[in-house]
Amino acid sequence: MVQGGFCGGDCGLGAGCVATIQMRQLCGGGVELPHRYAAAAPDAHVEHHAQREPAGESLTLPKHAYSVHLGRKKVIGLPAKICWKMDDERGVCVSIRIVLTGGPGAGKTVISRRIAAEHPERFVLVPEAATQVYDALQTRWDKLDVEGRRDVQRKIYRLQVDQEDRTAAANPDKILLLDRGTIDGAAYWPEGPADYWRDVQSTLEKELKRYDAVILLESSAALGLYDGDSSNFCRFEDAQGAIESGKLLLKLWGSHPNLKHVRAYTNLEEKIATVMDALAAV
Repeated sequence: MVQGGFCGGDCGLGAGCVATIQMRQLCGGGVELPHRYAAAAPDAHVEHHAQREPAGESLTLPKHAYSVHLGRKKVIGLPAKICWKMDDERGVCVSIRIVLTGGPGAGKTVISRRIAAEHPERFVLVPEAATQVYDALQTRWDKLDVEGRRDVQRKIYRLQVDQEDRTAAANPDKILLLDRGTIDGAAYWPEGPADYWRDVQSTLEKELKRYDAVILLESSAALGLYDGDSSNFCRFEDAQGAIESGKLLLKLWGSHPNLKHVRAYTNLEEKIATVMDALAAV
């Protein structure tokens, strides 16, 4: 295997950022892509080109692309926006995924939507699965019995995984910006996180590996500014419940190696700017 990484300088994470990609070294000395993702070895020689040129069977490079060379042999053309990593467990290339999480009223939805809308060349939004499920069922957590709560969380988990995979496949050159992640569901499982993982046939450790960074936002309830269900019909927590939810999510996400915290702000623009700073530091 030839493994390595390269990101074009305009991929949004700064020049020289790394995304680990995999290629297969052929017996004849050429390099074959396992799928349409372009790749490069770490010691590759990189040249910039302004014209389009084919790169593999199904990938056409955009303008301002890079050709990658191993020694004197040109291997592949590389788009200027490659932001992927190698999933060693599955043996495939996957998009970088960054989660915005936190208790109700933390600003996850409005902030993730704003950032994705204002930086479409860099991010693609993965919307909150829970709101979609509750909206489809026209209910919310506190109106369900115990079995109903379990069933809803299963639906949310399956939708979360599905839309992450579909969004990544449709946007291979962008970073996935997620409004919550699969781990959030464990906070709402009636019997607690351990039973949740058993039911969805996963583990906390496995789910943590799905995500490259986590930004935990503090709820506005900490400042006495919580508006309850007036801005999201799915909310059932009061202000103290929103704070406690944030604490539980911190426990669930706390062992992630790239977890960042953003405190509550009275001014939304300041909070968005702080989140952008956190994203730049990922």
